[in-house]
Amino acid sequence: MENRSVVLVTVDCLRSDHVGCYGYDRPTTPNIDEFAEESTLFERSFSNGPGTRWALQTIHAGAWPDQIDGLGIPEERGVALAEQFKQAGYATGGFGKNGFLTRDYNYDKAFDCYYGVQEFKDHPLKRTGVALNEKLQSDFVREKVLAPMHNLLKKAQEDDDGQYRPHTTDEEVCGHALDWIQDKERSNEPYFAWIHLMDAHTPYGRWNEHLEALRGDTDIEHVIDPHGVVELGEASVQQKVRDAYDSGIRSADEEIGKILDTVSDDATVAITGDHGEEFGRYKGFHTASLYSSMTRVPLLVRSPDLEQGRVDEYPVQHLDIPPTLVADVNAQPSNHWVGDTLQETDRGNDTPIHFSLTEPDPEQAVRVGEWKYIHVEDTGEEELYRGSYDEPDDEDISDEHPEKLAELREIAEDHAEWMQRNKVGKANAALEDGQDELSDAVRDNLEELGYIE
Repeated sequence: MENRSVVLVTVDCLRSDHVGCYGYDRPTTPNIDEFAEESTLFERSFSNGPGTRWALQTIHAGAWPDQIDGLGIPEERGVALAEQFKQAGYATGGFGKNGFLTRDYNYDKAFDCYYGVQEFKDHPLKRTGVALNEKLQSDFVREKVLAPMHNLLKKAQEDDDGQYRPHTTDEEVCGHALDWIQDKERSNEPYFAWIHLMDAHTPYGRWNEHLEALRGDTDIEHVIDPHGVVELGEASVQQKVRDAYDSGIRSADEEIGKILDTVSDDATVAITGDHGEEFGRYKGFHTASLYSSMTRVPLLVRSPDLEQGRVDEYPVQHLDIPPTLVADVNAQPSNHWVGDTLQETDRGNDTPIHFSLTEPDPEQAVRVGEWKYIHVEDTGEEELYRGSYDEPDDEDISDEHPEKLAELREIAEDHAEWMQRNKVGKANAALEDGQDELSDAVRDNLEELGYIE
């Protein structure tokens, strides 16, 4: 085993087509772009479960989301990514504020240091409002008391220039992560650090310095929550929503720059998005789906075991991340993991990439080369698309190509049967089974992010 530290950065809602080194026309990611010059950039990279609760399951458990019963990391040993590093003698630290990535869902498994929702303290006004709502369950109280209280809280979260900020920003999350990393660097102790960034996720903060860099000015109405702004069927992102989203990406990128400046030059570093973002082209804003808006994510890895440059000959996926990271330090990957290491380059252009979601409607999809098949299980609806990996899923052509539809349907059905035969264990299904199982801090966070009403 090599004494090489490993850092994994996941950015919530990061679409490939809003990243500079993937061809975006705005300077959203100067630090990622610079990082791309010394790393391996995978142009055809995908999220297997394009929603946070499934994508991070895939990355940390090394399995398809449908192989796990419930949400989160299974209790069984030999599954969690951090556990592989811990068994190899590494210090392990996890940092991020997202209700789906918490102790409630077992994400702290095998982390020596875990800084999640429960460790970040929300404003006492918000905690009081949540408790009051739970006790009274009154529409009048919500409208006349809690709504004004929420507006007051937002006002309190503005700085001297009137810029709205979420209560916890990526700067605060990274502050804790960097303190921990610097301590390990000083002691020359090998470590595995995972940092999850949220500034590109709603509620959007207003970042005037980043708007200035993107637009040349700050003269635009700020959108905190696009749910009431984005309309279904829009082919492009509204300018004010685009600016809010892009400035959030640039804010996250600023913290990535600090991370890269702190970790040692010989550390392995991987950067990816957990999923993309939906701006109305296929479904409502931020609705999980298997369309290109949500499945295409960037993936960059800096490792001495990978050749620097751009890779576009074959597709890669989130499932490939865990075996790649442990193989990079000669640690033993879990026998439950189903991905292939990115060090293995003997891949084909037509290697199937599978996608799945369990909520709100169970869906399966598979991409083989230029063809993509989507199946909605409850309704039996099928869709077929044809186009390159970097193009949107424009027109359903299933009626025109029945033979190709049948071919991909069989591939998807065989894969679904394989997943049922190869389950890896149970996880916490609290969100689906009942909110009472969630801690107050996690439930509060998921309400703020729009996942619980």
